Amino acid sequence: MTVLPFLTYKVLPSQTIVQENIRFGHVKEDIDALIHALTPILFITKSGVPKPPFLDPGVIQHLTDKPGTLNLLQLLGWHPNHRGDYIFVDANSPEETHQREQVANEFRQFYDELKKTKDRDIGSVENSHTVITTVPFSSYHIVPAEKIIRDNVRAETIKEDLDSMIHALTPIVYLTKSGVPKPPFLDPTIIQQLTDKPGTLNILPLFGCTLNNRGDYIFVDANTSEESALRETAGHEFRQFYDEIKKVKNGNSIVMEYFLNHRNNNFSQVQQSF
Repeated sequence: MTVLPFLTYKVLPSQTIVQENIRFGHVKEDIDALIHALTPILFITKSGVPKPPFLDPGVIQHLTDKPGTLNLLQLLGWHPNHRGDYIFVDANSPEETHQREQVANEFRQFYDELKKTKDRDIGSVENSHTVITTVPFSSYHIVPAEKIIRDNVRAETIKEDLDSMIHALTPIVYLTKSGVPKPPFLDPTIIQQLTDKPGTLNILPLFGCTLNNRGDYIFVDANTSEESALRETAGHEFRQFYDEIKKVKNGNSIVMEYFLNHRNNNFSQVQQSF
């Protein structure tokens, strides 16, 4: 089993640090720069190493230049004094001492993981970067994209399920386009395909397509300019959602596997092959 990169830490904000400091296409050099900035911290986390009276301003500057890393110092007991120097402050309780030890252990693990990741082949490194910086189906305000995907796509059959989703949603793409004549009612076959895909039938009212007393889905004119604008926005989002489904289906499944196996940033170990 391979562990997804930088996601197995309970205290250390490892994912934030990596997302803020490593760019796709510059992964190896950015990791190298991050290692350079973090190396001094590695030494002050080791037990038995004498603490300096204060940390060198050059160390602080390197950390300041790497978003999210300067905050690590306070987790380890280093705080700025009134002159702005970072000095070590003794823990106030056994619990605080234990937490600092946990942070130090996690930091050393994170540092080692950075070095191992940098030394892997570039394809593996960029796959790792993609997993931790990409959240698919998350940029929608009206269309409940994430829920639809989670309700209809299984981690073990991603491409097949996405293909089935595309087939069911294709007729809706045309209905959302401006200038396309609307039919008097939607074909019952389209409705059945959407019914078979949880959450998708509820999209229709967003575009003004509602159920009449005979059970047919018909288009109803918007009552206000605001409602008309909302429908246009929903239509735009839906087409974006549809395009994203196609891109994900034709791309590397590693991001979708991670997305489907983890909810609400509940990071844990999952089986992956880089």
